[in-house]
Amino acid sequence: MKTEIKETEENVDTLSDKQKAFCLEYLLDFNGTQAAIRAGYSKKTARQQAQVLLTKLDIQNYIKELTGKVQKKKIMDVQEIQERLTALARGEVEEDVVVTENIGDFTSQARVVKKIVGAKDQVKALELLGKANALFVDKVDATVKNDNQELLREYLEGAKHGTFTKR
Repeated sequence: MKTEIKETEENVDTLSDKQKAFCLEYLLDFNGTQAAIRAGYSKKTARQQAQVLLTKLDIQNYIKELTGKVQKKKIMDVQEIQERLTALARGEVEEDVVVTENIGDFTSQARVVKKIVGAKDQVKALELLGKANALFVDKVDATVKNDNQELLREYLEGAKHGTFTKR
């Protein structure tokens, strides 16, 4: 996998500016003809140019690389999630709240004020952080009654000798 990325980086150097533009345009709508036109290729030959470009390995690798970069930006990683939950738990995050104020003559006016997230949200963030870091362990009662153990032994003995007894 690392060699594929390395090859991609080397191949990017061999791409012309027009080819790089084609790759970027292609990611907008995955329409090769339109991407070729927007990248500056002739409208008359855009379809053929797109077909040729999309068969080239260096173009394919560059498109994959660009797609990977876009996907990474869209998805939070574990560190970012934990940082955001930590900020919530510490009360460092503010939220907008609409409040109404009496301005006289039986009229009121709404305005937006910033307030620190509430205690419930902070506790929930702490709970999620604790679960993510395995700080809480569910306790399971694993005791087995002796009469069940005895029944199991009898069953296993009966299975060994081919005799089963019903109770």
